[in-house]
Amino acid sequence: MTFKIKKQQTIALLTVLNVIFFVALMIVSLHYQVPQKVLWKMNLTAKKTVTNSTYYDMRNSLFSVYKKDSIKIVMLGNSITAGVEWNELLGRGDIANRGIGGDITEGFINRLPDIYGLNPKICFIMGGINDIGRGLPVDVIVENMRTIVENLNSHGIKTVIQSTLYISKQADPKKKRNAAVDELNKHLKEICAEKGLLFLDVNQTLSSDGALDEKYTYDGVHLLGSGYEKWRDLLVSVLKNTPLN
Repeated sequence: MTFKIKKQQTIALLTVLNVIFFVALMIVSLHYQVPQKVLWKMNLTAKKTVTNSTYYDMRNSLFSVYKKDSIKIVMLGNSITAGVEWNELLGRGDIANRGIGGDITEGFINRLPDIYGLNPKICFIMGGINDIGRGLPVDVIVENMRTIVENLNSHGIKTVIQSTLYISKQADPKKKRNAAVDELNKHLKEICAEKGLLFLDVNQTLSSDGALDEKYTYDGVHLLGSGYEKWRDLLVSVLKNTPLN
């Protein structure tokens, strides 16, 4: 009986020590800014994903039943991409909108087989802001984007990386998320330079002073028609110089 009690006490003590160690590690990491990637690799940062959400599954199921004929352009992204009818915006009939609200770059990777099945000539990608909002390390987002680009290119699909869009100053008063956006976009430019791809800087048109211009957004994150109109002009310019035959 004494042995059993001591064993239980030992287990309880170890449990308490583990909790204390975890809390201390998190406090030290925040104080000394231990790279998030380290915590991520150690599974000490929650790996949040939307791939198990009902909305994600619903949207993805629609993509599997849509007709796949005559698609030349794919718009891959999250709610910012999903928020407009691209064929109507650009006056075309060959664009597939593959935006899902709330999606992260891991979700993009999971959806690549659908894009392969469309056999498009070009894929425009915009993502990363949801990843940042969920606390994913920028290094992880960059690795995911690199995976996406390499897989699309291996299937003969030309890729254009669009800058991760800033959020407004009102939505990001401490400038933490937009600072992460700056870091992410710097690495995305490097990927494009390394692989000879076009980096389309949408922020250059829709933002000022390191934040999304309030006149183009209704909630600090998502775009109004005027914002999509400016984005459309950038895409038209790119497509004029991109053969899709």
